[in-house]
Amino acid sequence: MALAIQMNGQWERWDGWLGEARHNTLDVERCWSPAELEDAGLAVIQPALIPPGKVPVGQSSLVDDGGAPREVYALEDEPLRPLTARQLRLGLITNGIALSDVEAAIGGVEDETERAAAQVEWEYASEFVRHHPLIDQIGAALGLTPAQIDTMWQGAQSL
Repeated sequence: MALAIQMNGQWERWDGWLGEARHNTLDVERCWSPAELEDAGLAVIQPALIPPGKVPVGQSSLVDDGGAPREVYALEDEPLRPLTARQLRLGLITNGIALSDVEAAIGGVEDETERAAAQVEWEYASEFVRHHPLIDQIGAALGLTPAQIDTMWQGAQSL
């Protein structure tokens, strides 16, 4: 449990000072009652509310949440989970993309070494990571934007 104190109308993490006296923050957290904390102007910091599909980034800050301090973070979308080969292929089919179109796009890779590596990835990978460069490269060859690929990827995660 962490504590905050309200200073000039803003919640700040409490550093142990009350007036001229320094207190051991661990002792205060463990030993003081809620009434003693309130009398001293202290409050327990409530944890951040992170919605499903989001992850916190950076340092937290404190906001007033109905008279109590609450941690808040900047949020980003949760990274897309890898897909199994089955999920990827079913996702493509579900979205009207023939597997032969993917194979043709791989066949269209100009560099022979890159084309051979792409063929190995397509045929033998047991899972596919969304941000592997090959995903966007083949997606573009199929006329898909990164946002369309993300949407398809999300849908395929439940297949």
